[in-house]
Amino acid sequence: DEVRHALDEASIELGSLTSLIADLVELARGTERKLRIEEVQLDDLVASMVERSKSRSPETIFVTSLSPTIVHVDTALIERAVSNLIDNAIKYSPHGGPIEVTVREGEVLVADHGPGIAEEDLPRIFDRFYRSAAARSKPGAGLGLAIVREAAEAHGGKATAESTAGGARFRLTLPATA
Repeated sequence: DEVRHALDEASIELGSLTSLIADLVELARGTERKLRIEEVQLDDLVASMVERSKSRSPETIFVTSLSPTIVHVDTALIERAVSNLIDNAIKYSPHGGPIEVTVREGEVLVADHGPGIAEEDLPRIFDRFYRSAAARSKPGAGLGLAIVREAAEAHGGKATAESTAGGARFRLTLPATA
């Protein structure tokens, strides 16, 4: 059973890496993405991404508030965007610190309790390959938040970030279906 579980997890991670590589190639080309739009229960999608993150980072505490929200999106692209937001929160939160994930009316909010974002970095944080001085010591290539912004804009939404007294807060806003 343990071997089967490990193989299943490895398969999921391989799928995620394959998708990430495809996203990176599309981002590098700068071409317009062909979306596969479908009706999606955003709260369920985000819950699934939180569960996947829990298995990769079991010491992290997630505090969720997921209101039922239906959106019409490219599921794979939004999964990647949400996963990137959660992964960033894990990367910058103190060990074992809580990460708050909220879904409400087409908005995904991910808040961490890390060092926050320097004011001079806020205007460029969603730029391709941009890495703040504080981020250069951490793993990554500066593409995760660019993918978040691309996903938001491809769906007529937006991605924003703000620094708070106790960390950083990222919003992925998508048009919700009434």
